Amino acid sequence: MNQVVLRWSLLIILLLGFALLVITGTGAYHKNQSHKVEPVELTVVADSVAPLEELTEPLEPLMTVVYWQTVTDVNSDDWRIGERERRWRKHLAPHRIKLKLINDLSSLAEVNSKTLIVADAEKLSRSQLSEIYSLLRQGYRIIVTGWIAKDASRNRREMQQLLGVHQVVSLPKEKSYFVTAGERSRFNAGVLPGARIDLGTLEEVPAVQVSKQQIMPGSWYWSEWRLRPQDRVSTALVSRAIHSGHLVWLGFHPELIQPDYDSQHAARALFSSLAEFLLDQATVELAPWPSPYQSAALLAMDTEDRFGNAEDVYQLSQKANVPLTYFILGKDAETFPDLVSKLSTGGEIASHSYLHDSYEESPRDVQESRLKKVRAHLTEMGYANSIGFRPPYEAYNNHTIPALVKNGFKYMAGDTELASMAIRTVTLSDTSKFYLIPRSFIDDYELFENLEAKSEKEIMALVQPEIDLAHHNHGLYYFSFHTQMIAIPKHLKVLEKIMQEVSRDDVWTATGQDIVEWWQLRSNIKVETNYQHDMVSIDVVNIGDKQIPPFRLFIHTLPKTSLKIKENSSTVELKKFSERTELQFGELQPNSRVQVSLDIVTP
Repeated sequence: MNQVVLRWSLLIILLLGFALLVITGTGAYHKNQSHKVEPVELTVVADSVAPLEELTEPLEPLMTVVYWQTVTDVNSDDWRIGERERRWRKHLAPHRIKLKLINDLSSLAEVNSKTLIVADAEKLSRSQLSEIYSLLRQGYRIIVTGWIAKDASRNRREMQQLLGVHQVVSLPKEKSYFVTAGERSRFNAGVLPGARIDLGTLEEVPAVQVSKQQIMPGSWYWSEWRLRPQDRVSTALVSRAIHSGHLVWLGFHPELIQPDYDSQHAARALFSSLAEFLLDQATVELAPWPSPYQSAALLAMDTEDRFGNAEDVYQLSQKANVPLTYFILGKDAETFPDLVSKLSTGGEIASHSYLHDSYEESPRDVQESRLKKVRAHLTEMGYANSIGFRPPYEAYNNHTIPALVKNGFKYMAGDTELASMAIRTVTLSDTSKFYLIPRSFIDDYELFENLEAKSEKEIMALVQPEIDLAHHNHGLYYFSFHTQMIAIPKHLKVLEKIMQEVSRDDVWTATGQDIVEWWQLRSNIKVETNYQHDMVSIDVVNIGDKQIPPFRLFIHTLPKTSLKIKENSSTVELKKFSERTELQFGELQPNSRVQVSLDIVTP
């Protein structure tokens, strides 16, 4: 009897295992799995930002900025009041800005400065707001931080008038974790497109609600985990010229910013830009993408089950003139060598491993062995120079990247946990560089399996906002798809539509290899600025040994301020746009330098 029970139990276990295999597929689809990166082994870095020094006072201050602490009883609002002031001092000290603390505006006359930080907007009375408005009329540059009072009887109406908006909404706890950088401006210069700041758990926060037409380019907006704006467009930063003065409202306090690397990096760049605003300096940043593109688009296919469907996708890409990246599964590719050869003429051949098995649970030696086989197989097929890899199921661990580097790979694609719209650089312990390309959140698996989208209209209603958001934020849109999903005949029209949407003159459609090679070249562009009275000198140096294609610098100034080239190279062209000035550079030769001097003309 016991043997019968045992046999039936084993049979049930086998049937359940087989059912699970059928459900998950033999290698078809990804699953978003968490992974950890050992800080000793890997360090994720972004565009360089100077370390935040431990100084609380600059040694040789360029300027004194008044810090108005509206809460006079520190004990009334626990530790945050003192920590808030300390964070401001710490962020501004590297820019040689000294804070002068006051508790009442009557002390303002004692300080020879027309710059002011107001520490807590919620505590402002109507009369104090009236005084701020008067200071703006006198030409002050003022930063106001913090919440807007929930109680309309206190100052809400007056704050709305000061900010020039019609409505302030309250975001509940589950919607108030993150703020994300929007379109490029001086207030997110140096922040990677799509970078976000984690503010932890807040009970409720106010967000200024504006239309898409009103939202200030470069404002930080309250976002979902997926970087999309919360509800309607809700900004956490407003910049506004008022009479001869200028007001910036920042909807959160520095002491709330979480200690993770990404949040701290973005925060340093933000406060660096705020310092340049207080100093009345231009803010200069290197454009994310080569000239003349505003954003980039990567369309990449996991070429695996139903491998032959890649033929139709190839024909579509040729018709649309959109290069594709094909992450081929080695075992399946062996059956279609001629097709793989054809695909290589219309894009990039990269690896999706040899077998569709997860890397997440494998130790270092096993991963190195597997990837050595992948590299040998690519070489045998004629693609020894292939540099891209996409892990099956998007699952990997802290051993995967070192193993990839050891086997000649330079980038890995497809991680949604990066929460960014730009390439991320990884520095290994031996200083080797590796690159991560984050994908957009909605891929064809999400569309058809999770969201169960049917019609082209439904599908594009989900995809189009991600395309538009990446373009608006000067970021990367990466659509990931599969041979057995969107590449089947009934969905090819949708894929063709997506190709059409990214085929714009100001969108760079590129392969993963193209994007990584640009990011490597971009890291060799070093920009130094030197400010003098009414003039900024810019030195641009190519520190590498390869020629850099045409690129741009964005120069952000206060409204009504214009720039005029004083001395320049013939390769530089100045273009004025509504929100910024762009310096257009031609090709920059290896180990060469271009110097530009600009007059700052104020009305």
